[in-house]
Amino acid sequence: MHTVTVTAKSGNKFTTSSFDLTIDATLHGRYEGLTDLDGVAYTALITRSRLIFWSAVTNGDTQMSLHCQGRFTTNITEASGGGYCKRTADDAPAVLSTGFDLTLDGDAINLVIRYSDTAGGLVSTDSIGAMTRLDRSYLDSDADLTGVYVSTQLGSVRWLSIDSDGVVQDTSADGFEKFRCRIDAFISPFDFSKVRVSYDGAIQGISGAWSDCDLTDQAGLRVLVGDASGQNDGAVRFYDVGPDRYVDAYLARDYPVYPDPVSRMNYARVCNQGLPTPIASQYNVDDNVCNDL
Repeated sequence: MHTVTVTAKSGNKFTTSSFDLTIDATLHGRYEGLTDLDGVAYTALITRSRLIFWSAVTNGDTQMSLHCQGRFTTNITEASGGGYCKRTADDAPAVLSTGFDLTLDGDAINLVIRYSDTAGGLVSTDSIGAMTRLDRSYLDSDADLTGVYVSTQLGSVRWLSIDSDGVVQDTSADGFEKFRCRIDAFISPFDFSKVRVSYDGAIQGISGAWSDCDLTDQAGLRVLVGDASGQNDGAVRFYDVGPDRYVDAYLARDYPVYPDPVSRMNYARVCNQGLPTPIASQYNVDDNVCNDL
């Protein structure tokens, strides 16, 4: 937001008027790219609330090797900020601190990230040039996101329910009792009222409390999820694959108040308006289950 002051002169008389001008960069969406030196694959999600989440997968690996969150400030075409990451070290998650610089290059972004240990010692630097935007088929901001969603990551994670007011809570049905990850959160759309460019309404903000959500005993989820318990602030991304709707929750926590700073949790919608969705049968969910929820 920039304040613009206009002065008009007629003879020896002056008048001034000020107004706010919103200069909106394309910093809202998902991006992908490769490091300049060794071709490590990076993906990033950036929101209008100046949050960024990114992850990296080393060539040949099937599991994410790095998962990060950060906050930044902007000055039209450039941004800088810092945050925290998790990576696997000695078969356990280790926390890194980060500083980064981000520049716009048309509809792409360039990202330079400095990784340090928690004592401040520089560990490495990555440069990812020309990260291109993903998901150009934007989901309408008024799309129906309500329903019951199940975890696609772990069967013991409690289902979540999203209502028309954006309230997110954990839920379960008879015969489907789950014991991990209780949720009391709220989804809020970002303000695009002053935006004159296309934007992705599928990406919205989320904040709230997660409890009993320690998944560090799952080798494949130690970096991606880890221990998501605590007060979280982040983003959700809804997307469709064929007739099915999914949601990924990108969660950031205040470090070192919480020893695990970042998580991503993935869900698929199985019930909508009391009826099973096309994918529901893969999770043994039918009309009776949806009617009970």
